[in-house]
Amino acid sequence: MHTITQALHQRKLQIIESIFQVNTNAPWLVHAEEYFGTRDVQSLLTNYHTVLEAPDNAQPDADVTILDLPNQPLRIHVAPRQLWISGDLTALERDVVDRRYSIFGNMGLFFRYSLAALQRFHGIVSMHASSFYHPERNELLIVGGGSGAGKSVYLFEGLRRGYQVFTAEMTFFRLEDGNIQFFKGALHDNVWTGSIQGEFADVIREKLGVQHLEQRQNFLAKAVIDLTPAATAQDVISNPKVLMLLSRLEQDRATCTVTPINDAHTAACRVYEVASEKLQSGYVLYERYPAPNVDDAELQAQRFALCQQFVQGAWLHGVRKVVAGNRNCMEAVQF
Repeated sequence: MHTITQALHQRKLQIIESIFQVNTNAPWLVHAEEYFGTRDVQSLLTNYHTVLEAPDNAQPDADVTILDLPNQPLRIHVAPRQLWISGDLTALERDVVDRRYSIFGNMGLFFRYSLAALQRFHGIVSMHASSFYHPERNELLIVGGGSGAGKSVYLFEGLRRGYQVFTAEMTFFRLEDGNIQFFKGALHDNVWTGSIQGEFADVIREKLGVQHLEQRQNFLAKAVIDLTPAATAQDVISNPKVLMLLSRLEQDRATCTVTPINDAHTAACRVYEVASEKLQSGYVLYERYPAPNVDDAELQAQRFALCQQFVQGAWLHGVRKVVAGNRNCMEAVQF
C-alpha cells in the first residue's frame, strides 16, 4: 500500500482540529468546487465553517485513499485511522442525481467519517443542530433536529431579535476541565428558494443583503445562502449560557407548546440522539450502495457520557421540546 500511495495525488485537509491525509488517482474529485466551494447544496461548507489545507508537517488523524478504477464496483473499508474507497468513481459521479450522497457530498461518506474522527481523536461532539448567539447576553440558542425541526425558521427569527449565526447546521462542542467550548460551524445554509419571496424576505435582505437565491441544483428546490454578514466574530465560544430546543414546527400552528425535559437522564438521552443522528442514520451512496457504518460501540459509549456531562453543566439553562408555528416559535426561548 505504501508503494501505491506514493504515486498518488495528495491533499491534506483540516476540519476544526482533525486532519486527513487524502491520497488519490482522481485529483479532480478531491478539488471539486461543488464539494469544497460555497455555491452548491452538496458542499461540505454547508456542514463545516471551513475545510482548510493542513500544514505540511501536521500529523494526520487518518489516511483517506480514493482510487478511481474503471468498470469496478464500489468497495469501502472503514477503520479508525484509515478510509479506503475504490471503484468506478468517474461513472458514479457522472450518473448520480442527488450529489449530496456521494463521497464528498454534505450527506456523504467523508462527512460522516470526519464526524467520527473529531470525536475519536479530539473529543469534539457533533450535534445535528443549528446555533445562534446573543453577544450582549452571552446566550447560545441550540435548535436540534432533522427535517421539520425549523432550524432555518429559528435562524431568521433569531436574526430579527439580535442573535448572530454561529452555525447553520452542525453544532460542535468539547468538554474539558469543567468547561465547555463550542466551535463555529457552517455559515452557508441550504434554504428553500421560496424564502426570498416569502415571510423571511425582509430579514434576508436586511441582515444578509441577499436579493435573490441562485439555484444551481434542484435538490428539493433549495439553494445556498451566505450567512457570513450575520455571523459571530468568534470562532470559539467558551461557557455561554445554553438553551437547547428539540423543535418541530408546523407552519400555520397558532400556539407554541413547550415541554421542559427536567430529568437529567432523559435530557441526556435526547441530546445523545441529536448527537448521533448523522453518525448512525442509514443512507445510500450514489443511489446504489448502502453505506458502511462509521460509528462503533466505543464512540457511542463515549458520546453518551459526554452528553450526560453536557446536560449536567452549569452552562445549561434547559432542554425543551417545542411544537410551534413559524410566527410564534421564539416564545419557547426564555433563558
